[in-house]
Amino acid sequence: MEVLRQARILADYITERWQLPTRVFHDLRPISDNIGAVLVDAVFQAGLNYRSIVLPRVRAIEEHFPDLRTLNQLERLLDAREFISVLRWKHPEKPNRLRHLVRTLRKHGLDSVEDIQTWITRSSSCAALLEVKGVGP
Repeated sequence: MEVLRQARILADYITERWQLPTRVFHDLRPISDNIGAVLVDAVFQAGLNYRSIVLPRVRAIEEHFPDLRTLNQLERLLDAREFISVLRWKHPEKPNRLRHLVRTLRKHGLDSVEDIQTWITRSSSCAALLEVKGVGP
């Protein structure tokens, strides 16, 4: 968490120092519109080596499920043998967090990366996300 705080301080400093418009950062397209890859990336990275543990799984999901664009599709896949095989994860904690996050996002009427990107900028979304175990301030 300390690294994220320092990154935010640096980003704010650069934005202010170079007088960059902050809205530019909110208008960027998502890196991926593969909802499975995006959410696995978000949920699985806490406390793990990103490059050797998380990133290979994110890429595997993008490769094996290239058309995975909606939470509805992801929710149906979460317990499928093929998805579990691609994810290659033995301990249930992080997959359970992923399930909980998917349910929370669906409960708020979201279905795509673009929906999440818009929703997450609202102050009310913070409280909803903090209810998901493993999500912190």
